[in-house]
Amino acid sequence: MKMPKDYDATNDCDLQSVSASIPDPIAEVNALLMAAEVDEQKTDEIARQYNAMKPKTAKAIPVVKADVEQSPEAHRLAGALQMAGRGFKLLPVALDRKKAAHKGRFIDQATGDIEQLRAWSKRYNFGIATEADLLVIDCDIRRDEKGAVIKDGLAHFINLMGGEPDVFTTRTGSGGKQFFFSIDNPVTSTAGKAADPAKGLPEVGLGEGIDIRSYGALVLAPGSQLPGKDRYSVINAAPVAPAPERLLALIMAAAARKKDRKRKLSEGVVFTGDDPRDYAEGTRRALDAAPAIEGQGGDNQTYSVAAAILDVCTEDQTKDIMREHYNPRCVPEWDDDELDEKVENAVAYRENEIGSDCYAATVDKELDVISETDWPTLIKAAADRGEELVAQEAGKTATLTRLEQIEKSIIYIGDDDPIESDPLIEGICDRGTFVLVTGPMKTGKTLNVMDICAHIAVGRQWNSRDVAQGVAIYCLAEGGKGVKRRLKALRTAKNIPADAPMMVCPIAIDLFKSNADVAAVIAFANEQAKKHRLPVQAIVFDTLARSMIGGNESAVEDINVVVGKVDRIREATGSTVFVVTHTGWIDKKRSRGSTALPGAIDAELLIDVDEKTEAAQIVFQNLREYEAPEPIKYHLESIDLGKDTKGRLIKSAVVRYDLDGGSGGDFEHIAAEAETEADVLRKVQERFAKVDTYRAYWLHEDWGGNYVAELLGEDVGEGLAAADRTKQQKAARARVKARLDKWVKKGDIAVVYREVEREGGRSDKIPFYSAPVPHND
Repeated sequence: MKMPKDYDATNDCDLQSVSASIPDPIAEVNALLMAAEVDEQKTDEIARQYNAMKPKTAKAIPVVKADVEQSPEAHRLAGALQMAGRGFKLLPVALDRKKAAHKGRFIDQATGDIEQLRAWSKRYNFGIATEADLLVIDCDIRRDEKGAVIKDGLAHFINLMGGEPDVFTTRTGSGGKQFFFSIDNPVTSTAGKAADPAKGLPEVGLGEGIDIRSYGALVLAPGSQLPGKDRYSVINAAPVAPAPERLLALIMAAAARKKDRKRKLSEGVVFTGDDPRDYAEGTRRALDAAPAIEGQGGDNQTYSVAAAILDVCTEDQTKDIMREHYNPRCVPEWDDDELDEKVENAVAYRENEIGSDCYAATVDKELDVISETDWPTLIKAAADRGEELVAQEAGKTATLTRLEQIEKSIIYIGDDDPIESDPLIEGICDRGTFVLVTGPMKTGKTLNVMDICAHIAVGRQWNSRDVAQGVAIYCLAEGGKGVKRRLKALRTAKNIPADAPMMVCPIAIDLFKSNADVAAVIAFANEQAKKHRLPVQAIVFDTLARSMIGGNESAVEDINVVVGKVDRIREATGSTVFVVTHTGWIDKKRSRGSTALPGAIDAELLIDVDEKTEAAQIVFQNLREYEAPEPIKYHLESIDLGKDTKGRLIKSAVVRYDLDGGSGGDFEHIAAEAETEADVLRKVQERFAKVDTYRAYWLHEDWGGNYVAELLGEDVGEGLAAADRTKQQKAARARVKARLDKWVKKGDIAVVYREVEREGGRSDKIPFYSAPVPHND
């Protein structure tokens, strides 16, 4: 069934011998397919007879095993197979709009492979990729609500051509037609526009309602159907014929008119893009424009915004402005490559010269004169207006895209896709979730969460639990004056690199009244993700009370507002959001205020402090996806930071985690020369290779133990009093053993347990570690 696009059976004398038994094999197979009534035996027989007698110059009809039914999927597959049989290449298209389902060039992803088409038909419409030798004229018919024709591109095209072309033709969902021609050289794809006499502008392309689709574009294939429209179908099975000279002449004339339509720069004006007032105006246009919303004309909206900015900025400036000031508000955001492509298309197909509306060209329009030193202020003011615009659009966006969000989120009971976990902190919480940190005042809540953020920023295990590396943003509304000391203590005590993507915003972010604050956080997070080329994994708001000034923590409706703002941040950034709050005065085991808060979260870290002994631990509760692990004990350690300019000693504190029995390990202070897990493991293996065995418990003995302990950042208590040294060694041994046992499970090192005699005649089984034994496979 795969025939050359220019193949005409009527001109092939060899087919006449076939016609007696198979009058029109292509038409018969196509008829079966398009009716979605595929008789496998009959289809196979037609294909075999034709293939046995076809001329050598013609391609064979593939034997199609098409077990389709009369359903949308069946119609899509039937149409795709018919088009593949004619030699077209197809690609998957979204079911609700004319947009390729996958990213990338249409030509690169298009195929005629039957099995691939069969798989795509289950979830997608099909588009025909217009290759370099294909020209499609897409004529649209638009009607009003009562069905009256308000735009008839089809009639206009037939009039231009002096009659309807007798070529391969399909009917569109609106009742229009698509005419398929072959060409020697591709032409520019153009969406037709009507003339604008008021502005003295001629029509674009072949006129309103007539689109030219050439190399690199797509048109919907027969069998596909958009919501509220008819199904595309073949209405003329004639061959794809060469484009007539009349059509090519009309297209060339349209290209000439496009040049005349361009707005020129004023005589003597040279646009360079160096005037900061133009950049400021471009920024204002980006921020004042409505955001692009997928499924709501987002493609055209983005194109229009880029075109407007190009009137005052260069191509590179436009790309920068679109990324920084427009894209963060789009739903969803464009990939950088996609956004750049939109700008490049706006450059290629624009009607006006780049910079045609620049300040120098429009100075006679009595625009306000803004000095060069003022333009950053103008941009900031525009950004402020943009934040307010985001706030206004927030409700609209949710409403406009809700149906689409629901449709895309549906999970059926029969879905058998692989289930993948996506933890932020292994065994505690996933990425993109809502985590509550609860505890009494002055118990180390902030220090614990800062410790978690530091580990996320460098991708280092937190208490022997793997973390997802990424940017960590800490919004600290309480205790902001001492934040520099806390960060320096954390960096110093735990060997956190100075360039780690962790940062603190020491001002209160309003999660209650201000949509603009939420928009600012989202924009800042997206900027940091691009800057560090890492996803934002953690955004912290400390504390809840200072982040909802004017709200009531005990009121369900007020807490729901905060939860809504948190959800918006999570959805827009993909980050886990941590909210730090206080426990009640009486009940120290739960957050104060409305129960709506713990009801909305995915995990809770409770800072639990014994009032008598002051022993502190982190208790994990309300975990939605995981079983609660054992509590982790901790204590605060004072860190000397040197002296200030007046000679006064400066101190701060960090969290140290205690292990009695090995429920986890605190390995954050790895030596500076071993910055990664792989570096540490390599050095440990090298040490084990030099000694026969290493007993993890006997760290104070010179069996390689001190070296390994120091490599893992553990202090074995040298120089301390006996009692303190014993306590220090016990904790260090447990932490080192936890790390080594994890490597044993991965096969990175080996271990054997041996009976070792102790004082008093008793014996214990002691682990002896060594370098892994190589395998001879």
